Amino acid sequence: MVIFRNLSVAALFCAAAFSMGQYTEHVPGELMVKFLPGKSASVNQAIGAQEAGYNAAIGATRVILPKNMSVSQAVAYYSSKLEVVYAEPNYVYRASWTPNDPRLSQQYAMPKTKAIEGWDQMRGAPDIVIAIVDTGVSKDHEDLAAKLLPGYDFVNDDNDPDDDQGHGTHCAGIAAAITNNGIGIAGMAPNCSIMPVKVLDEFGFGNTQGIADGITFAANNGAHVISLSLGGGGASDAMRDACTYAITRGAIPIAAAGNHGTTQMIYPAGFPNVMAVTNTDQNDNRNFNSAYGDWVDVAAPGTNIMSTLPGNSYGYNTGTSMACPYVAGLAGLIKSTWRAATPIQIRNQIQNNADYVGNFVKYGRINVLRSVPVLVTTDPYTLVPNAASMFEGTVTFGGPANIAASDNSYFTIVSKAVSRVGHVGSMRGTFKANRDPATISQLSLDLEVNAPTRVTANFFIWDNSTSKWQYVGAFPMNGTDIRKSFSLSAPYTKFWNANRELQVLVRCVWPQTMSAPAKQFTMKVDHVRLNGRVPK
Repeated sequence: MVIFRNLSVAALFCAAAFSMGQYTEHVPGELMVKFLPGKSASVNQAIGAQEAGYNAAIGATRVILPKNMSVSQAVAYYSSKLEVVYAEPNYVYRASWTPNDPRLSQQYAMPKTKAIEGWDQMRGAPDIVIAIVDTGVSKDHEDLAAKLLPGYDFVNDDNDPDDDQGHGTHCAGIAAAITNNGIGIAGMAPNCSIMPVKVLDEFGFGNTQGIADGITFAANNGAHVISLSLGGGGASDAMRDACTYAITRGAIPIAAAGNHGTTQMIYPAGFPNVMAVTNTDQNDNRNFNSAYGDWVDVAAPGTNIMSTLPGNSYGYNTGTSMACPYVAGLAGLIKSTWRAATPIQIRNQIQNNADYVGNFVKYGRINVLRSVPVLVTTDPYTLVPNAASMFEGTVTFGGPANIAASDNSYFTIVSKAVSRVGHVGSMRGTFKANRDPATISQLSLDLEVNAPTRVTANFFIWDNSTSKWQYVGAFPMNGTDIRKSFSLSAPYTKFWNANRELQVLVRCVWPQTMSAPAKQFTMKVDHVRLNGRVPK
């Protein structure tokens, strides 16, 4: 029995018994193309593509695409040519992963929801945190202890959210038990971390204040997903506010819909901004005592579910309480892959990819394989400066258009003397992203600079997290155009300000030395690019 002690209507709970499209994973920026004999050169040259490998036995060529062309655009281009037999992405294949946990065979939910196939795409990440807001979690359990983060006990007001009831431990194992360790069970999100938050006592009772405190604690301490296998009949404004607060902090609240077997709405599952989950069996039938109706968003297995229990033990329980952490684990898998996803995007990803199992639930039973975005679903994303200015020295020619245009259109600066450094010329370029910078990955800086021999070109990027220029790299000049590319260090969001702007500094120095005094020089910059990848 898991109920709210001081809500208006008690409802039974069982404690014992972008949007992102789906794309087959492939190597970004590459195709496999079969040309008619002798026809590859002209087709590739027309778009600036390069051959990178050839299988003579089947006549297939690996082609590297130009940076400004997506894989889908390239497939369309090559497929339109009479000289091409076929063109397709360079697909990625993976070894199938089935964990060695001995009780996996007792977990019908994993094959039913296609979790095992989904694990080939994503098994979660340790920095993605699932909060189990419940009766606590057994801190010494062999299948849980190593992945537990610090939590809190709001029942006893201390830092020891150990489980003296069992319900929370069972839910934690479903969501994210240690997996492939040769013992126990597999968790839905094998590599995600668990934050135990105790808000229900040894009898499974809690109250509005304690649960609201638990939700906000989880949100304030880094939880990305909040699993709430609890509920009651009172539509508490304080509880609603706590769930809303969690969403503003980037955490998605997911709650059990209840074990009363009717369409009656309970809370927090009944709040519109909370994802409500009901319970199905191994045949996708609704358990007779599970809540249903168009207010219930998704279903998950919740009947006769094997999971962890206190005392390093394992056992079966039944209820929407068991279904809820399966959905929480799936949310953790999605967040692990799609880091920029908001709570509403995660929710839509789960709902829109569910399997239809009947009209007792709004969207259907969860499908892990379809819901988890594949790892490589990106296209090239190139940015050129929208502003350029002198930083040190005197501008003699040029602006953003010069370094954003083709080669040989220069931005030039005459250096000036800088005390204890030498003669220095530097240019600052500003880039503005036309999309959320959090979606940009694999970011690199591409530059082309010319300055006299003995000058060293140095490159920096502004780090908003430290309010300092971060060194990127350097190379000596020799009086000719030199182009270099530097990979930037993640996380990339630290480089973008609130206006989606990023600043780069190109700084050329002729140093003061004993043998060669610094002297005035002219530097020119004719190419500055940011190259990244973004979701399709």
